[in-house]
Amino acid sequence: MKTPTAQPRPGAIAFSLLLGTLFSLLFTACSGLTSPSVTPTPDYAALETRAIVELEARLTARAPTPAPTPTPEEEEVVAMLEPMPTAEVAPTAEPEFFDPAMMLAYVRRAEDQSTNIVLHDIGFLTEEMITHFVEPNSIHDLKWSRDGQWLVFISSHDFVRSRNGERNIFMIRPDGTGLRMITGSYMDPEQAPGPYVTLRGQVTGAEGACLVYAQGASSPTTTDGDGAFELSGVPISARWARAVCQTEDRVRQGNVDLMPVSGELPEVTIPVEAKGEGWRSVSLSRDGTLLAAVHYTWSLDDEDQRSYTYEGVLYDLNGVSLGTLELPPDTTLTGLDWSPTEDKLVGTLKGEKSTLLWQWDASGRSLGGLVEIENPEDTILTTAQPAWSPDGSQIAFELRCQYWWGDPKYRTDLLLVPAQSEDVRVLVESEWG
Repeated sequence: MKTPTAQPRPGAIAFSLLLGTLFSLLFTACSGLTSPSVTPTPDYAALETRAIVELEARLTARAPTPAPTPTPEEEEVVAMLEPMPTAEVAPTAEPEFFDPAMMLAYVRRAEDQSTNIVLHDIGFLTEEMITHFVEPNSIHDLKWSRDGQWLVFISSHDFVRSRNGERNIFMIRPDGTGLRMITGSYMDPEQAPGPYVTLRGQVTGAEGACLVYAQGASSPTTTDGDGAFELSGVPISARWARAVCQTEDRVRQGNVDLMPVSGELPEVTIPVEAKGEGWRSVSLSRDGTLLAAVHYTWSLDDEDQRSYTYEGVLYDLNGVSLGTLELPPDTTLTGLDWSPTEDKLVGTLKGEKSTLLWQWDASGRSLGGLVEIENPEDTILTTAQPAWSPDGSQIAFELRCQYWWGDPKYRTDLLLVPAQSEDVRVLVESEWG
């Protein structure tokens, strides 16, 4: 495995421009570093957590050319103690000649920090907002399906309607129809089998009011001062209930199973604690039937700080888990992307002393490493956001750099490697910031 060089190769310019639209926010390149005479041992875990927070970026995605189908530390999700309204999604009229290859999808952040997906037609020079979310900073990792018929993304939108996710995986069609939550055992309230009953119970372990929801219910409710709740409009077919409790400095949450007895749902007790889980990266297979995603869980460590673990998970479009990815020891998974030409995945990994590109087959079996880049003595490196070229011949990825000696400095470079070699090239070098 080789370290990257900054020598461009003929033919890289056109592909570099295309990749530039995928990575709109970059900092600057890992060159010109001077090692100090004394090199203390860094606290890699703390530094990596801070680096991810500072370097998290949005993805802007251009639709692929249609082809026959053979597809940073996590930010805290805040629970709203009153149900948050979400505007109804209305279908967007397509241009008379709809060409997915001419469509650019990106995430727009409004002044109130709400984020929504916008579709930009490069040919007609028109734009349409296809989601209407009101939650702040709620959309991440936006990507197209390989046939251009779907967009897949991570979002905290309506997260209380999932059993346990702070962020969930969603899909939506480019015309704004078909929005669906894939993960979290979500049940559409309009399709939930009745009859409908009232669920009563108690939330324990909370400080302050909590939001309570049951699978398929029309809306959440809040607890009283003693933690008791009464939730009406719950379908008898509901199989779980969830509580989310937010204070100024902490979120506590929990969920329990539901099972009807004699046509009613018995009273339940929902214990909550400071822990959570969700998703941070997703990719749809070339045939559009499988999702590969990075799943995270967190809990509080001995210093009352969040401690995260990550795994790669394979899902079908019904939200059924099909297995996990085999990860090399002592590494953290940061991103995934399906090949457009093979049933194969590429992913980015962070190790203690290096950062890597790795490969897996469609069952999650490890196919070994493609690239390994060693950390310099004074810099922590992290690969992220892997992306295949449309023909499957090359892989682009971010190289996030954190200079930790003295005043911390950060930057992100864009690198490229052929799918069948270790010849890494630097496409974009940036300055420290």
